[in-house]
Amino acid sequence: MNTNILVFGGGDHAKQVISILADAPNITILGIIDLNSQLLSQYPSIPMLGEDSILPQLALPTQTKCLIAIGDSYRRKAVFNKIKNLRPELEFYTLIQDGVQIHSTAQIDPGCVILSGAIIQNNCHIGAHTLIGSGSILEHDSTIGSFCTLGPGVVGGGNLRLGESSVIGLGTNIIHSIQIGSDVVVGAGSLVLKNIPDSVTAYGHPIHTLKERKPGDAWL
Repeated sequence: MNTNILVFGGGDHAKQVISILADAPNITILGIIDLNSQLLSQYPSIPMLGEDSILPQLALPTQTKCLIAIGDSYRRKAVFNKIKNLRPELEFYTLIQDGVQIHSTAQIDPGCVILSGAIIQNNCHIGAHTLIGSGSILEHDSTIGSFCTLGPGVVGGGNLRLGESSVIGLGTNIIHSIQIGSDVVVGAGSLVLKNIPDSVTAYGHPIHTLKERKPGDAWL
């Protein structure tokens, strides 16, 4: 059965997502909702539909799902809230690229994007609209909150707890049984050996700097 996808986002992450969808069988990209015109030349056959305010007027075929292709966790959540307000009946597509390994006991919530080479082990739970970058590894019994972002090459030990809307920079290593709060940014290449509270920016090898962070602040 064919699935129609409406893509939200026009930046670099959207280009990556669209390239994967374009190669997938039984997927039709109905259009892109964003004001960024850089995608026009790369994907001339995919309509640029405008901004999300047009959603109520769009006539959509059956089997249409949304995919929010935005790298920034805070903006991803904001767009999700707009979609649910404007078209609450729309469902969300989960994109799992070829080459991902997911244990049969793991749970992946709707709207996630999981890129090639990622490994998700037994009893993990990945919250909705989370982005897991290429080659990231999550060991057993880990729970990742909704709207999180794990950069490429992140390694999380077993029993990791990561709060909603947090960002883990590429190449970060997190030892087992660590708890990281919500709205946290961990800088690229960090080594996490202790728990991290909500709403901070932390970085270092090992982590040595923590400063207050408000939701929506720049990653670093």
